[in-house]
Amino acid sequence: MNNDHPEDSSADAAAGRPSPAAARPAPYPPPYGAYGQPGQPGQPYGQPAPPPPFQYTPEKPMSGLAIASIVSGAASVFIWIIAPVTGIIGVVTGIMGMKQSKQPAGTHKGWGLALAGTIMSSVMWLISVAAIVGFVFLFAFVEEQQRHQQQESDRTADNIQADLTTIRERMEIYYAENGNSLEPGGPIVNDGRTGLYPEDAPKVEGALKLEDLVSYTDLLNSRSDYALSIEGKSKATITHTRSNTKLIISDIGAGSWSLEKNHGFGK
Repeated sequence: MNNDHPEDSSADAAAGRPSPAAARPAPYPPPYGAYGQPGQPGQPYGQPAPPPPFQYTPEKPMSGLAIASIVSGAASVFIWIIAPVTGIIGVVTGIMGMKQSKQPAGTHKGWGLALAGTIMSSVMWLISVAAIVGFVFLFAFVEEQQRHQQQESDRTADNIQADLTTIRERMEIYYAENGNSLEPGGPIVNDGRTGLYPEDAPKVEGALKLEDLVSYTDLLNSRSDYALSIEGKSKATITHTRSNTKLIISDIGAGSWSLEKNHGFGK
């Protein structure tokens, strides 16, 4: 029950005296920490909020595909001859490894390894394939050149043999027309006749020479490429000077002769 009377309060106010209610001291504020923080009921005033509970996140495993890609790429670099195979393996496993380790949804780590393996494998695959194709074309070119040179060499050898045979056959005609002798005095046989020269036919003066036996049109090679050496009545040597191929006639009457260098034939 309130014992204060309004009349007394009014009289005190008129006389300039404070009223008993105004003279009472203000209540003390609540002790520190008695109020909670906004949004956190029951939390003492001024206390920090506790941290959220720790959640363990397991580390993602390394991608085996990424490792396979980088290993294949390295193998392609150091052993480029196998890069056509290892390069394809590295590219395929690298692309799969990048998909497997792409963050944040990737189930593995190793995206960088997969990328590096893919680049190395693809570059070395291109280089190795280009090198192999180049070597194949180079080998084919060299083989073709060698085959062409061999054909030219065989053709030249055949031509030389044909020319030496022609010269030998003309020498046999001269030998028979000159009384079984290669010495001077026999008929000039470069006209292509096979024998039976008349008595008034032009005669060989001096040592027998190539121009006495064959004309320029009788030979496949130039007549100047050959040299003739007469050794007695039945021996002679015909040399192709450019190849040093020699037809050695030991007895033209008996048909005994041999070819030195490049090919061997005779009887």
